[in-house]
Amino acid sequence: MLDQAGRRDVLVGQTLGHYDITGKVGAGGMGDVYRAHDRHLDREVAIKVLSSCTLADEASRKRFHKEAHALSKLNHPNIATIYDFNTQDGLDFLVMEYILGVTLNDRLAKGALPEKQVISLGTQLAEGLIAAHEHGVIHRDLKPANLRLTNDARLKILDFGLAQLRLPATASAVTETLNDTNTNAVVGTLPYMAPEQLLGEAVDARTDIHAAGLVLYEMATGRRAFAELPSGQLIGAIVRHPPIPPRQLNHKLSAELERIIEKCLEKDPENRYQSAKELAVDLRRLAYESQSQERPAPVPAQAMLFTFHASWRVRLAVLALTLLALALLGARALRKRPAGSVARGFAPGQSFRRSFTRVFCRWHDRRTDHAIGQGHTGTRDLAPVGDAIQRHEHSSGRDCSETEGRCGGRGIGAAVGKPDKGNSSTGGRGRGKTCVE
Repeated sequence: MLDQAGRRDVLVGQTLGHYDITGKVGAGGMGDVYRAHDRHLDREVAIKVLSSCTLADEASRKRFHKEAHALSKLNHPNIATIYDFNTQDGLDFLVMEYILGVTLNDRLAKGALPEKQVISLGTQLAEGLIAAHEHGVIHRDLKPANLRLTNDARLKILDFGLAQLRLPATASAVTETLNDTNTNAVVGTLPYMAPEQLLGEAVDARTDIHAAGLVLYEMATGRRAFAELPSGQLIGAIVRHPPIPPRQLNHKLSAELERIIEKCLEKDPENRYQSAKELAVDLRRLAYESQSQERPAPVPAQAMLFTFHASWRVRLAVLALTLLALALLGARALRKRPAGSVARGFAPGQSFRRSFTRVFCRWHDRRTDHAIGQGHTGTRDLAPVGDAIQRHEHSSGRDCSETEGRCGGRGIGAAVGKPDKGNSSTGGRGRGKTCVE
């Protein structure tokens, strides 16, 4: 038979049922926890072996079996799964999920957590409690040592309901059972107990909510809500005095998170959250508000349209200024050029009509000279064009004087193939009317 007198290390290398025990994981007031290999399903499991003093009490063993049976019905990602409960050679043991990671207690040894992580872990804790309370299971011993953090930042609740079997021990930071003869037994870890637990009153789901508030407090501040005191003083502080406000210990905390924690820690259960679901709702709301503050505010459609139009107005203004600057530079460059360098045809300052007339006359001079050299004029077909030009010049109110013809000494009539009245020679040379700007 296996030794039940406390020499638990001899279990390493032994077999319980189809579980091969490979090492010891930890120890507590309830018993020892081992790591084992499940040969049937080829997986790693954790086995909790009850202490010898607990095994000696038949009533406690039956209650332990009943609690294990109730816990086996819980299936939630934030609760360690119970696989099996069995007895071998008079030794009761509980088989559960083996969880890689560290306990929250070990993590808090490094200090307080960021608020975002406090909210996330607190929400997971509340969701696990919702599942347990719906099945009538009350933990009664929630504390950082019973909460494990996996490698993917998931929180797992351990040891549900086992606190009812804990036996008397020391007065601080350890599990105590002052009375285990009725359902109102004072069980749990003293610094994490609710006032009604210490007073031996009835406990319910709100007792676990108080413990959850103490865990939230410790995650947010890095210290326990009630300092280490002798047992009598610690009980008095828990029952009568509120803890130091969390924001006095950590100024980075939001007022809303402080409000949630303080509501969990109300002395009167009627003033706390009445269910874990209410706690989860407030934590989720706070998480959403925190994320909304981190994200940039959405730009209204009208503001986006205004910004779009404004950007195009700026672009058009820049384009207009650029064109104006280029025009000024071009005009300045033309003014500085010598008079003889201006191209024939379109001179600066002249109107389009005047420039057109000059170009037309020069072209006509060349054609007329060519016709004379050939012995004929051949330009009468342009007379209507000349008449139209003269009529337009007179109707525009320009100062027309008898000047020397602009078309190589010819009048307008000559320019368009009509003999000038002032000189009816074949070449149409002589004086003619020329409109001057």
